[in-house]
Amino acid sequence: MSNSKTDPGAATGKRDHLAPTLRSRRKSLFASTVGNVLEWYEWSAYAVFAPFIATVMFNPSDRVSALLSTLAVFAVGFLMRPLGGIVFGRIADRRGRKFVLVTTMLMMAGGSLVIGLMPTYASIGAWASLVLLLARMAQGFAHGGESATANTYFAEIAPSESRGLWGSIVFVAIFGGSALAYSVGGAVTSVLSDGAVAEWGWRVPFLLGALLALAALWLRRSMDESEVFAEGRAEDGADDGGRPLPRRQVVRAVLLVITMTSGITAAHYTWTSYVSTYAITRMGMDAGVAYWCSVAAQCVALTTLPLWGRLSDKVGRATSS
Repeated sequence: MSNSKTDPGAATGKRDHLAPTLRSRRKSLFASTVGNVLEWYEWSAYAVFAPFIATVMFNPSDRVSALLSTLAVFAVGFLMRPLGGIVFGRIADRRGRKFVLVTTMLMMAGGSLVIGLMPTYASIGAWASLVLLLARMAQGFAHGGESATANTYFAEIAPSESRGLWGSIVFVAIFGGSALAYSVGGAVTSVLSDGAVAEWGWRVPFLLGALLALAALWLRRSMDESEVFAEGRAEDGADDGGRPLPRRQVVRAVLLVITMTSGITAAHYTWTSYVSTYAITRMGMDAGVAYWCSVAAQCVALTTLPLWGRLSDKVGRATSS
C-alpha cells in the first residue's frame, strides 16, 4: 500500500484534493479584503478623530497636553502590534489563518464598541483615559495579528502567476480603510456642527465600525483555509525533504525587512494620521476640508498599488521595488 510520505503520486493527489478552485480563492480574497479594510478603518478612525477625543477623554484644562496624551495612546497601540503579530502568528500555524482572521475581527470590533460607548473624562475622570488606553491596547494586539496573518494568507491563496497583484491587495486595504475613516470623518464634520461632533459625533465612526464588523464576520465565515496550512495538517508533519534556512540567515532577512519598511511606515503615518490633526489643531483648518484632502491623496495610492503589484508579476519583486 502506498504512503503519502514516500509516494509522490499520493502526495500530489492529496494536494489536488485540498486545492480550492480559482473562484473559491477569489471569494476568500474578497472576504478577507473586506475584513482587512474594516480593521484598518477601525484602527485609523482613532487618528482621524484624535482632536475631538482629546477634549473628552483627557483633562480639557490643558488642550496641548490632552492632544499629546491622545497621540500617546495611539503610540501604545503600535507597541502592542508586534506582540500581537508574534502571538497570533503562532496561533495561525496551529489553528489556521481563518481562525485568527475571525478572532482579530471580533477583538477590533469589541474595542471600537467600547470606545463608542464609554463614559467621558467629565463623567468618570481619569478612569476614562485608562479605559481608552486598554481598549486601544487590545485593538493594537488584534491589529498586529490581523496584519501579519492577512499578509501570509493573501500570499498563500494567490495563484503563482498573480502573487504580486494579490499581495498588493493587502496594501490597498490599508489605504482603503484609512480613506474610509477620513471619508466618515469628512461626512460627520460636514453634517454636524462643531459642538455636536465634540459632544457625541466623534462616537459615530466607532459604533459604525463595530456594526460593519458583523458583515465582515459573515463573509469571513465561508473563507477557504490556506492551502499551505491545510496541506501541513493533512501530511501530519511529514518531512518534505527540504532543509530549514540557517537561523542567522532568517534573522538577517527579518532585520532587513524591518529596516526597509520602518522609514516608509513612518512617512505613511505622518501623512495619513498626523497631518490632518496638525492642520486642524495648529493651523486652524476646517476639519472637513482637512479630512477630504487626505482622502484625495490616499485615493491616488489606492489606484496605483495594484499596478505596481501587477508589474512585480511581470518583471520581478526586486526590480519593481
